[in-house]
Amino acid sequence: MGKVMTGSNALRRNQSAIALALMILVVGVIVLSPIGIILFKSFRGSDGGFSLAAWFRAFSEPGLTRSILNTIGVVIATQLISTPIAIFIAWLLARSDLPGRRWLEFGFWMAFLIPVLGTTTGWILLLDPMFGLINQALRAIGLGGPDGPINIYSYWGIVFTHLVTLSISVKVILLTPGFRNLDASFEEASLMFGAGMFRTMTRILLPV
Repeated sequence: MGKVMTGSNALRRNQSAIALALMILVVGVIVLSPIGIILFKSFRGSDGGFSLAAWFRAFSEPGLTRSILNTIGVVIATQLISTPIAIFIAWLLARSDLPGRRWLEFGFWMAFLIPVLGTTTGWILLLDPMFGLINQALRAIGLGGPDGPINIYSYWGIVFTHLVTLSISVKVILLTPGFRNLDASFEEASLMFGAGMFRTMTRILLPV
């Protein structure tokens, strides 16, 4: 009887692994096939043969290099800011008795699930230099010039938009289960030997 149950469990595990592999394969084809088609067509010339003319035209566009560098700068700044913030928030949610932490975690899930376009539009309505509600309120009390003191279209405005839409929320929802599943004995031993909470988090939890 035990052998039958063991075989049944192994069969279910194999079926689950096969189903997961098939799902990953289907998602990979759906996501990667359009990219592959674009790359393939980018190397075709007007006569149907191999050509790099499209790439030369793209990289000869004025301002393209600056756009690429700006994009890289925004990505680096966003990750450098969002990563430590998300780590700290995930640690608070999973390893502390912060009041309302379940609701706070639920809020990060909602921030992740809400479409980015709608969230970005909302921040534009608040922080647009001309008609943004926050800028209008600041101008009413004498802060800022005619364009308002906050510009969401600036470099740091774009970084801020990335932070409040997905960059922090997606890291929090991915890191929180990891912190929650860590063995608490490491923290307890560190605290018993006199290390503070900050040192425990940076020297024990993060490396683990």
